[in-house]
Amino acid sequence: MKFIFRDLKKKIFFLLLFVFFSPVSISADIYNGSFLQIPKVLVGTTIYKDVAVKIKDILSVSGGTPATSHDAFVLQTGQLYIPSVTAFGNTYTNVTVTISEVISVGGTESACISPSNNDSSKYRVAEVDMRFDQLSDFTPNGLLVNSYENVVPMIDKIKCLGFDTVQLTTNIPIDIETGSLMLFDPNPSHFNRDKNIPKDFWKLAIYAKKQGLRVFIQPCPVYYVDDTAISPYFVKFGANFSYAKFFQTLTEFGTELARKSEEVGADGFFVGVMNLGMDTEEYSAQWDGVIQSYRKVYKGKLIYQSCFQCTSPVWQKVDLVSLWLTPILIRSKNYDINKILKAYEATQDDAQHGGSVNAISLIQKNYATYKKPIILSSMINAGDNAVGAVEDFWAKLNNGSPLSSFQPDYALQALRFAALFDLIATKLSKEVSGVSVFQFMPWKDADWIVNPPSGCQGCQSWNTHSIIASIMNRNEAVHQVFRETFKQPWGTRLH
Repeated sequence: MKFIFRDLKKKIFFLLLFVFFSPVSISADIYNGSFLQIPKVLVGTTIYKDVAVKIKDILSVSGGTPATSHDAFVLQTGQLYIPSVTAFGNTYTNVTVTISEVISVGGTESACISPSNNDSSKYRVAEVDMRFDQLSDFTPNGLLVNSYENVVPMIDKIKCLGFDTVQLTTNIPIDIETGSLMLFDPNPSHFNRDKNIPKDFWKLAIYAKKQGLRVFIQPCPVYYVDDTAISPYFVKFGANFSYAKFFQTLTEFGTELARKSEEVGADGFFVGVMNLGMDTEEYSAQWDGVIQSYRKVYKGKLIYQSCFQCTSPVWQKVDLVSLWLTPILIRSKNYDINKILKAYEATQDDAQHGGSVNAISLIQKNYATYKKPIILSSMINAGDNAVGAVEDFWAKLNNGSPLSSFQPDYALQALRFAALFDLIATKLSKEVSGVSVFQFMPWKDADWIVNPPSGCQGCQSWNTHSIIASIMNRNEAVHQVFRETFKQPWGTRLH
């Protein structure tokens, strides 16, 4: 079965186990002291059945609630996530291993699922980061990272996993000195200076529609240099920054994007994203002007995104509320899904905004206030900040933490995604009409990130970041959670 992992190029290694979990039930992996017997394992978009492998290293045995019903081989790192395994009369859960040899494979089947019939008011959204073309960044196969040829297989995988909506995210690049549109970075020392929308952006939207997927277009007003959201909370505006100019830019450039979105049949269009401090009553009339301009050329759903703790009159003017739900509520590693769910109800300090929060009550309050369907957008990492800690990867790196200290925890990441879906099913089924997963990133397919050159510390840092962050490109452990969730009716609790 060496051919199975040939695309992994170098490594064939990993792990063991399965899991029981309602409403899906499969026998656990069995380890007999010589080799591991795996009933099913997800590799890419294929399920391999009745697999026998030899274990190389046991990386972790975390215990707790199995996140999925069978194994997943994570292509990016060559680690095998095992939900449950029996060995020498004992059962172990949430195990991660590497493997030294594939002994046998009984058969294969497609991993693509037929999603449960979903009414059109529910959304299972995969976010795809398509900010601008990166003309010096090619995949290991020689494709431009944001090209049609590279992103189409990603859209195919998104459909295969059971998502019904693709959200294409791009930028409205703003000069924070003036509020004006800045489509070209004038600083010759910067990379990716051309900030125009990727040339294949609309072609990819059309392709997704032809595959039967809905399409959301999310143009984010950002600082053109580093993609930070335009908000006085996040960036320091220059002395000559003009709010009037900013809203003029949003109206003029955004209307052209809305017109094009209508042409390609997009189902949703974002009027703004995390513009905290600029989305208040003080600027309500300006938002009226922006939205009226969009509605003249675009007939689909209008969406505004902000934090789940936030309030904004903009939500009264649009069709869908998008809430950014951070994992900051969970501050310790915990593999018991019921304790993870409890954390969303507990009152805890909110490190970013101060005060205290109760995620469930705040989401319910938003629904009661604005009476609009809610889509929850969440970023759940595989590394340290997956546990809700406030430590930042780059800050820790700059403070001397070695790259080897950052390791993915696929079991915890998968379990937290499973908990998010269970949270919606048990506590927010009336309020929440969609879930949006952050984020598929074609630009992280760049060869210098995937195969960092020896001696390039920056390249190796980005490679590590792509492993421990919320990158969905090659993360089969989380993909298995999506598959098992999306083939059930909306609002089904699996654990």
